[in-house]
Amino acid sequence: MVHPNVITNAGLDPKEWSGFARGIGVSRLAALRYGIKDIRYFTNGDLRFAKSFS
Repeated sequence: MVHPNVITNAGLDPKEWSGFARGIGVSRLAALRYGIKDIRYFTNGDLRFAKSFS
């Protein structure tokens, strides 16, 4: 579900509108391709993880 603040920022009334967001990001695709169990590894800043792809 889309947070009401997002609806408000789009100039709509969250009492009248709601939303559902979905999708697959690049990090999730890479996790599937390389068998990575936790996509948070992509954003935690651990250089050992990043160097494992070089």
